[in-house]
Amino acid sequence: MKRRVSQHGIPLGSRAPTRLTVFVLGGPGCGKGTQCEELVKNYGFVHLSAGELLRDEIKNKTQIGISCEELMAEGKLVPSEIPLNLLKAAMEKSERKHFLIDGFPRSVDQAQLFEKKIGKPNLVIYLECPFKVMQERLLKRGETSGRSDDNMETIKKRFETYRKESFPVVRFYEKVPNLLKTVSSAMSPTEVFEYIAQLLKDQYGLVAKFAPVLTGFDHRQHNCKRRTIIFVLGGPGCGKGTQCERMVRDFGYSHLSTGDLLRAEVASGSELGKQCDTLMKEGKLVPLDVTINLLKQAMGKAKCKRFLIDGFPRAVDQAHEFEAKVGKPDVVLCLDCSLELMEKRLLQRGKASGRADDNIETIKKRFETFLAESKPVIDYYRKSLPKAVKTIPTDKMPDEVYADVKAALKATAEKPVPPKVPAKADFR
Repeated sequence: MKRRVSQHGIPLGSRAPTRLTVFVLGGPGCGKGTQCEELVKNYGFVHLSAGELLRDEIKNKTQIGISCEELMAEGKLVPSEIPLNLLKAAMEKSERKHFLIDGFPRSVDQAQLFEKKIGKPNLVIYLECPFKVMQERLLKRGETSGRSDDNMETIKKRFETYRKESFPVVRFYEKVPNLLKTVSSAMSPTEVFEYIAQLLKDQYGLVAKFAPVLTGFDHRQHNCKRRTIIFVLGGPGCGKGTQCERMVRDFGYSHLSTGDLLRAEVASGSELGKQCDTLMKEGKLVPLDVTINLLKQAMGKAKCKRFLIDGFPRAVDQAHEFEAKVGKPDVVLCLDCSLELMEKRLLQRGKASGRADDNIETIKKRFETFLAESKPVIDYYRKSLPKAVKTIPTDKMPDEVYADVKAALKATAEKPVPPKVPAKADFR
């Protein structure tokens, strides 16, 4: 029997409340806009953006708009009460009461003010994405969009603002049981939406108009409790990022990056984060035990215990410390590439990305560090864990390299799983 649904794709007699408020959070370039478009199209949400509402006020030259324009012209911040009151008015005016709000709250005080004046959100979707991926997306978008804020200098400032002010909102909602749902947005937009659609179906019985077929990884197809640790090692420009994205997609690994973990800790505003931020600003290294503990914590929180750790260990002492406090890796993938080819790739990337570290002087320093500190790690594992080390030449096209990666993982009993539609999506 076909289930009856409303014109907005909401099943009659579903678990969805009469009034539903969903926040979509995430950094610049995480894909909020794309996902919100799909959610509106599929579920008929009323999409509200505090920024758009404010721009409309300025465009229509209302008293609020004129006041805000004057404040912005003076470089001053618009008081939190103004966007909040605009949101409240729009919500009260709307006949439909299923709201999708993106780009708000941008700070913890805005989150608290929303709860006080309007109410608590029913669901907070956090689109988690590595800073490196967001940066690449924004730079690529800048090539065609013409947006003045899609350049390296402005992107860095936006990331800094996000880390200091907006990311703590994620931590704020994490403390509320069953409110915040984290969805990796490093996948393709279609895959991200499919996971969100499954979440809305599981939690509220909402059915998308264009019911998606899940193409992401189905974690029921392997044993998430069986701990597996895979290190991905190689020089700058060897292709670690590209290969890791594909392994996460096909093998369902929990992907951990020490750099992202440190940045997240700094953004959280914790005492440890403040200490790390001070050290990094002074050009000092973060103590090894801090890095190891952050990895241990992330591994403890992950539902799937099959870990892909890239860019670590960077030195032999880090390898020793990890083994002592966490354990030995099961597989060490060494992406082997000549310095000449890596240099060529990095310089090519620098032309398009504008990355400050993709210039010949910095590249040479990075190579020196790699040869002096990181390459000995590979040599260490070749001696201590010869069966775990899998060397993959990366002087080929990415697809050819990945074919070798998959073959190496299959040889260690790691098998890619064809996607199936799960009863419940796995949100890590």
